[in-house]
Amino acid sequence: AAAAGVDQIAADLMAVLHARLGGAYMEVWRFGAAAAQYKSALRLKPALVGCWSNLGDAQLQAGNAKDAVLSYLEALKLNPAHWPSRTGLAKALMAAKQYFMAKALLVDLTEERPLDGQLRHQLGKTCYRLDDLDEALRHFDASFALDSRRA
Repeated sequence: AAAAGVDQIAADLMAVLHARLGGAYMEVWRFGAAAAQYKSALRLKPALVGCWSNLGDAQLQAGNAKDAVLSYLEALKLNPAHWPSRTGLAKALMAAKQYFMAKALLVDLTEERPLDGQLRHQLGKTCYRLDDLDEALRHFDASFALDSRRA
């Protein structure tokens, strides 16, 4: 029993190490290497919500939007309220051209945080992609009003 406990501690430490290496690779824009490290961490400890989200970020940055969607969904299975995974999922859905699903998620997110200009901007882009120009302009205007430096 003691050996199993030591093995689990070693696995947990290795998972943390792989996750941190993934973060280091993200800092230098090596998204494939980052994704590989996050996957190694998740093989050792699959319940790391942040690691699933970070894997999604790496995949999205590498241009693998469909894989990113799946990673964010794994994170959200573990913690449905995880904000970085929810916002990452919205970006990945946009990148995967799943505009209707992205819009539904962004509407929910903006209802939760109505003063978030970035979310409004994303929602505006989604509405534009769906050819709802009036709604897109309404969200772009709201985004600009909330944060004129970022809009």
